[in-house]
Parts: sequence; C-alpha cells; structure tokens
Amino acid sequence: MTLSQTATKLSFEQLEPWIQQWVEDLAPQQLILLNGPLGAGKTALVKKTLQVLGHDEASSPTYSMIHRYVTPKVPLVFHVDLYRIEDADDLESIGFWDLFENDKALIFVEWAERISLESWPLHWPRLDINISKSDDLMSRDYRLLSSNSFKGKV
Repeated sequence: MTLSQTATKLSFEQLEPWIQQWVEDLAPQQLILLNGPLGAGKTALVKKTLQVLGHDEASSPTYSMIHRYVTPKVPLVFHVDLYRIEDADDLESIGFWDLFENDKALIFVEWAERISLESWPLHWPRLDINISKSDDLMSRDYRLLSSNSFKGKV
C-alpha cells in the first residue's frame, strides 16, 4: 500500500512542524528520494530535517556529492547530491552503491530522478518527496509518497 501526504505553500520557517509529522517515524535503512527543479529547496529540506534529528550544521553536497552525519536520533545519515552525476561510472567512482551496505543508515538523495526507479535497492524502504515552487515564490509545495515497504507512517 502506498501512502501519500501533501503540504502546500510552506515557507522555510513552516517546514519544521511539517517535518516533525513524519520524521519521528524514520528508522535506519530507509531511503528518502528528493525530486524538484533547481532551487526548489531540496537541500533546505535536508538541513531542516537534520536539525529536527538533532544535528545543527549541514551543507550542500553539490561538489563533494556525499556528506555523512551522525545524529542523536538516527545513527548515520548520508546526504547525496546527484546533480553532477553523468553516468553509472560516476556513481561507482563516488562509492554511491556502497552506502547501501550500511543497514543503520538513513539516506537522502537529491536529484534522485537521475537514477531509474528499477535501479534502487528493493530491500530499502523508500520515501519520495517531490518539491515544487509555489506561486508566491517564497514558499514550496511538498508531496510525500511512501513505498509499500516504508517503515514509518505518512
């Protein structure tokens, strides 16, 4: 069964209460795929989620491609940005697929649409978050879709 939730016209300041609705149900070995246009707020969402999980500092992995965080609530969080990935060799060279060997990790992936859905590890429960800019340009619309194996509630 796929679960979904939509939040519209949320400003950055309004993100935290919305994140708290679903982040408390996250457990290790879950995959959060973030999709949206450039400037939609994918990194901002991850930063705010890390704050909710108890980690104060986070930055965009645009150039390093993978950042690793330890939080009080989840033992290991990876934040991956696939914007600069051009092919499967790039994924291999950054050690992307190796991240899935750690069953204690929570993995956020920006630009997840660069990898076909069939390629994602099936044994990892998945939460898809689609972000779009609202009409007022200062807020965003969020849509969460969980896979049938997602461990939390949406």
